[in-house]
Amino acid sequence: MTVLHLNDKVEIKGGVEVYVAQLMQLLPTCNCSVYWLGIYQDNSKYTVREYGNSKVLQVDVDFSALVDFLNNYIIDQDIDLIHVHSLSNPALLRALFKLS
Repeated sequence: MTVLHLNDKVEIKGGVEVYVAQLMQLLPTCNCSVYWLGIYQDNSKYTVREYGNSKVLQVDVDFSALVDFLNNYIIDQDIDLIHVHSLSNPALLRALFKLS
């Protein structure tokens, strides 16, 4: 199984990030592949960072480009499960439900 964790950040700032970081270590021991992306929103622009190295995957893209990126990422990484944390953008959540 391949799990994608989506959060509003990849830096350890509180309980959610501690929990996700623990899952990132635990799930591979159960033969799961894991990814964690942080989706940062600044007004109507989005930046996507990858956990572990904080590699920036997308910078200042609009909503449509963000959804396209996530769709391609899910396909490319063969994601089975999307685990959403701390994202309160209803449009983004609706788009994720349509992708999964």
